[in-house]
Amino acid sequence: TEDLLGAYCDAVHEMTQCVNYCLLWQDANAREFRIIRSEGMPPVVEEMCHMSLTDPLPTWLLRNRGVLTREALAQVADGTAIQRDLDMLGGVVAIPLFSQSVLRGFLAVGPKVLGTPYQPSEAEALFVLSANAAAGARQTELHRELEARNNYIDQVLWTMESGIVTINLDAKICVCNPNAARVLRLKQEGAIGRDLRVLPSPLGDYLYS
Repeated sequence: TEDLLGAYCDAVHEMTQCVNYCLLWQDANAREFRIIRSEGMPPVVEEMCHMSLTDPLPTWLLRNRGVLTREALAQVADGTAIQRDLDMLGGVVAIPLFSQSVLRGFLAVGPKVLGTPYQPSEAEALFVLSANAAAGARQTELHRELEARNNYIDQVLWTMESGIVTINLDAKICVCNPNAARVLRLKQEGAIGRDLRVLPSPLGDYLYS
């Protein structure tokens, strides 16, 4: 996830030629956003800055589901608190990263090196890029969660006192725990991935039929 988000930040930096930026990502356990990647930010800000979903800037992004620009901020009745959050992050534009309607994080982008303003077409391109980055990060996290769950299941199966054999839809052996291998007099490594008829007769033939 960090590598993917790092590549995303690099792409934004190259696209905008901004002076500075900082990416805040949601800590699922603490239910808050913390800086995980930045450029041109004072170290003290990186260490101390964190926001919750109820803070002004995240609240605006969650409600409006769009890029926060100076023009958009000018339309807010009292945007002082939002501007304060944006100033703290050194940004002139804030881009949300949504995945499945969940605000996973946001990127505060500073002014351009040349001092030119951000155009609406640039804001739209940044929004699309950010949505793709958030979706990719979520897919990576889901893959890791699935991998951790499978590892846990494998550990449970490995230590069970019962013998367990599982097969997939292609009639291949997926699991053969140590007790199953001992009872069936098989080499565990040689059984996994093999056709189920490798199981001793009549068990293998019965299951195959």
